[in-house]
Amino acid sequence: DAAYYIAAALDSIINQGLDYYDPYQLNLTLREQKFTGCTGKVSIDKNSNDRIMENFDIMVNKIDPISGNVTAYKMGEFHPYSSRMLVIDTPIIYGDGST
Repeated sequence: DAAYYIAAALDSIINQGLDYYDPYQLNLTLREQKFTGCTGKVSIDKNSNDRIMENFDIMVNKIDPISGNVTAYKMGEFHPYSSRMLVIDTPIIYGDGST
């Protein structure tokens, strides 16, 4: 997510014809970026200079060893402000089939 976050900011600066070597412009544009990445919604909190923490689903891919089909499923959830931050709904299934 961090790489895509920076790439999105650079892409925005270039598309606007601005100077991406200008630290002020880069900082401003980084703060404007918002997207949904692998770890959930990604943005910078304007008050703390940190990532805004939001709930997000933990998704994993399951590959059928015979057909090779890939299925994404929700394994759990992350709630950063809850007393129970990590909720795993489904057992983790490793490549050998064990949990």
